[in-house]
Amino acid sequence: MNYSYKRFMDIALPIIKHEKYQQMRCLKHHKGTVYAHSMDVAYFAYKIAFKHDLDLESIIRGSLLHYF
Repeated sequence: MNYSYKRFMDIALPIIKHEKYQQMRCLKHHKGTVYAHSMDVAYFAYKIAFKHDLDLESIIRGSLLHYF
């Protein structure tokens, strides 16, 4: 696991492991699930935010929760 991914997961894990969030694994979104889509959006946004020295915690949380 690379450092960037570990840093992302340290911030994202409290949200991801919540039972309500896990329910999104059952919701279809295009060719995947809402869960997978939100994780992709959050990681992509995190990489951009990291590069531009933005608020990583807010970016990750907002991205993960954009369907709630």
